[in-house]
Amino acid sequence: MKLQHITKIALLIGGGLLFNFLFWDEILGVNLLLFSVFLVALGFITQRDLILSKGGWIATAGLMLTGVMVILHHSLAARIVHIISLIVFIGFLCEPTLKAIYHAIVAAIANALSLPGSILRELFQNHENYGKLRKRWRWAKLIIIPILAFWIFYAIFYASNPVFSEYSDSFWNSIGEVLADIFKDISILWILQLIFGIALVGLILFRSTRSGVTDYEKGLNDDIKRQKKHRTLLLSFRKITLVSLKNEYKSALVLVGSINALLLLVNAIDIYWIWFNFEYDGTANLSQLVHEGTYLLILSILLSMGILLYFFRRNLNFLPNNVWLRRLANVWIIQNTVLVISVIIRNYHYMYHFGLAYKRIGVVFFLTAVIIGLITLFFKINKAKTTFYLLRVNSWGVYCLLLILSSVNWDIVIVKHNIQYTHEKNLDAKFLLYLSEKTLPIIDQNREKFNSGHGSYAPQIFERILDRKIQHFIEDAEKRSWKSWNYADAKALDYFTSSNKQ
Repeated sequence: MKLQHITKIALLIGGGLLFNFLFWDEILGVNLLLFSVFLVALGFITQRDLILSKGGWIATAGLMLTGVMVILHHSLAARIVHIISLIVFIGFLCEPTLKAIYHAIVAAIANALSLPGSILRELFQNHENYGKLRKRWRWAKLIIIPILAFWIFYAIFYASNPVFSEYSDSFWNSIGEVLADIFKDISILWILQLIFGIALVGLILFRSTRSGVTDYEKGLNDDIKRQKKHRTLLLSFRKITLVSLKNEYKSALVLVGSINALLLLVNAIDIYWIWFNFEYDGTANLSQLVHEGTYLLILSILLSMGILLYFFRRNLNFLPNNVWLRRLANVWIIQNTVLVISVIIRNYHYMYHFGLAYKRIGVVFFLTAVIIGLITLFFKINKAKTTFYLLRVNSWGVYCLLLILSSVNWDIVIVKHNIQYTHEKNLDAKFLLYLSEKTLPIIDQNREKFNSGHGSYAPQIFERILDRKIQHFIEDAEKRSWKSWNYADAKALDYFTSSNKQ
């Protein structure tokens, strides 16, 4: 549907005002879902091709799902994945025929960077002075870039030089006092938020069609094609001979075979000690075993995947009698899967003794993504698939994992698990009090668990901090309107304000 320029301008300003109405002096809740529905409806009205885009529909579903999860759980994960879903949706809105989710993100970023030019081009292209306006915009970009560079260096010097930062604060405070007198009835933050809302609506209404991401993706295939020549680093073409392929095959066979033997020994040790015979007596450095060991094992897995991607990138897939390399590669993938399971078990031991935390949960989701990557790598090697296939499938797999991650109220899960299963001496009160306010009723109901003298706070300090946090939560919640409503905070507020609690 082609909207008239005056209609687009009205929607642009009206959308910015709607954004401020929903979010000014509020937290995220119902307002986020309402504004997202407005953006999606605007997108489907202005871009009918989006109806035929599978990626666009999945991004829309993800946007609505995470919007609902923000209302239900009000979790940080749901908010972050909602932003990612919005970026992906804008990408497919700009170029509906895209297949890869990471290409949609690139298209969205390109659209955002070209937004001022897109607005100028669409609104004034038929204007008699369009050429002059375009020239002035080019000059404006020459001015904007030095200004941005100046502020980047200013921030670096401000952070690194205490004397400079002191003089700078004094200067800006004096400027602020003058501006406060001039604009005492105008909120600068309100205006900045209005501009941000207008920019969001602008990304939907004024889309750049010159990013070239779709044209680039059309040149990519899922299946590897045999090549007779390949481009070298000096941009010249070198003929691929059978002799060179056989030499590369022998090198790959030695490398994959030797590392397979080494990995077999490592896996045997992990299976014996970590899987079936692990015992923690409270004195061993479990943190070192899990953290340092986990990071190094993950690095090993990623390096293994990179090596296999390199050897199976082109014509080695079509070399006659390369069955042994494929077999060893498949064994390597299986062994790396066993290694992933070992890392998960290490992480489990740490969570069993010291409780859940964001990083420990994140490691599990990351390793799940690695397993998906290993499965797709298996198909790539045995079905001669391209790296594009690998990236496309895995990017969608990671996005689906993020949607699952956003669907759980992790703060509640962490607090309940740690209070119920973690030993009192390992119960980290400081960390639990750092979590969101919706966990306060659970902590309040289990005050005696934190009064054992163990942990990061003395009982008196813990009680004082908890009571102060509860009071601040009640005061802040009572200031919010219906636009900030979410089920998790409403349930916590009802617990503290109900007649039973009183």
